Amino acid sequence: MLSLYLLRHAEAADASGGVPDRERPLTAHGLAQAERVARWFGTRDLRPSLVLHSPARRVRETVAALARAMPGLPMREVPRIYNADPRDLFELVRELEAGDILLAGHNPGIHALGMMLAGAESESALLERLAAGYPPATLAMFEMPGTGWDGLKPGGCRLADLAAQG
Repeated sequence: MLSLYLLRHAEAADASGGVPDRERPLTAHGLAQAERVARWFGTRDLRPSLVLHSPARRVRETVAALARAMPGLPMREVPRIYNADPRDLFELVRELEAGDILLAGHNPGIHALGMMLAGAESESALLERLAAGYPPATLAMFEMPGTGWDGLKPGGCRLADLAAQG
């Protein structure tokens, strides 16, 4: 069984004042949300094998909380995650070796990928919450049977948990 965690970055500052979109920082609330995401992993004794994240500052700041909570956590900045569409994110995951993966990025791609992956064996209440939206600092945990991500298929995962860190 493999686990895929889809994380939308925490709350970021507005795109005002001439700050380029890629350089928008987290707000104070967003920094607190990121810490709650890290605690979510700790309270469940879960640890991804690898974190892949967008190069945008707000995503880097979000995953930095994970790095502080899980020293030595392997992280890789992947430029193509920035504002990627769900098919590109899907293909990125399929290219990976086995292991539990956390993919941190942006809406609408992260939300749409979650909708694409959620299979019928997922609890209906979780599916309804997923369909309702994916606010900042939302983390979805998907489980996929098998040993390699090359077997990933649309609808082929069970949505095991959905945690919004509002």
